[in-house]
Amino acid sequence: MRRASPRRRRRARPTLKRRSWKCCADKYKSISRTTRRARCPRRIQRRLALRDCHDLDDYLQLLHRDRDELNNLYQDLLIRVTQFFRDREAFEAIKEKVFPVLMHGRTAVHPIRIWVAGCSTGEEVYSLAMALTEFMDSAPERVPVKILATDLSEAALQKARNGIYVDNIEADVSPERLRRFFNRVDGSYQISKTVRELCVFSRHDLTNDPPFSHLDLVSCRNVLIYLDSTLQRRVLPILHYALQPDGFLFLGPSENVGPFTELFTPLDGRHRIFVKNAAPATHGTTLELSTIMPGEMRPLRSGQSRPGRSGARSTCSERPIGSCSPGMRRWASWWTRR
Repeated sequence: MRRASPRRRRRARPTLKRRSWKCCADKYKSISRTTRRARCPRRIQRRLALRDCHDLDDYLQLLHRDRDELNNLYQDLLIRVTQFFRDREAFEAIKEKVFPVLMHGRTAVHPIRIWVAGCSTGEEVYSLAMALTEFMDSAPERVPVKILATDLSEAALQKARNGIYVDNIEADVSPERLRRFFNRVDGSYQISKTVRELCVFSRHDLTNDPPFSHLDLVSCRNVLIYLDSTLQRRVLPILHYALQPDGFLFLGPSENVGPFTELFTPLDGRHRIFVKNAAPATHGTTLELSTIMPGEMRPLRSGQSRPGRSGARSTCSERPIGSCSPGMRRWASWWTRR
């Protein structure tokens, strides 16, 4: 006698909040990779209140017919919490322990290269630029500085490029720095041109776009805490690959290198400053990069040659910065130029 097949459980209908999330995630793929869903309901509720929608069903219909509102929801889901010299003691530690090493034996032929990932509206980028400029006042030779700052939000990047901030930054920036590095513009403060010229801002998805390389310092502060554990395990090897040998990683106060202690050595554990180690054999050179690099740019195993190049060998570290990302060609030549 045949047993009756067990009843299939009916799949629960997605809640309206999930449908709102999916509507945005389908349009902006990076949201589903980089934003923790647990943080989204209150941001969706905020948009409901702003648009006077009575319930989530009304708001979902609005998302389908109003492209501008869909973009506004996307901007709200991108988390931007930043300020000038956030964690002031950490910036002092960078000046005392990292900048001297970067400057040691360096000449004008070899610029200092810094990447600020998840730069938001630029406060941290300009904080590093100001701190490094102050440090180089006492240096025997002026060294070129190139700071690449990236983020997902084009709106935040545009604000960062303009470098204009309201006067409440007086609480975070000393009067001396305000006088030296800022200009008054219509009641606000604008970063001086000399500091802005040290920085280039570009859109980049840390979890999906090809990484950069040959960097002296990578600042990725208060970004990892908004990624789930899977993405953190993906991103940290990318940051390791991006650094020069003995390069420095600067994380936020609530972040750490997690299971990748063999990739980084703490220089200042309290302020989350790490030094790059050589990659162990268990990770090799790929470090999960093959999942985000185009096939022709992926690293090769020892002895493996690139098809069609008659035995020529190539590794990750030989890849020109930005060469895999057509949207970044605007600054690629600036970045690689000495």
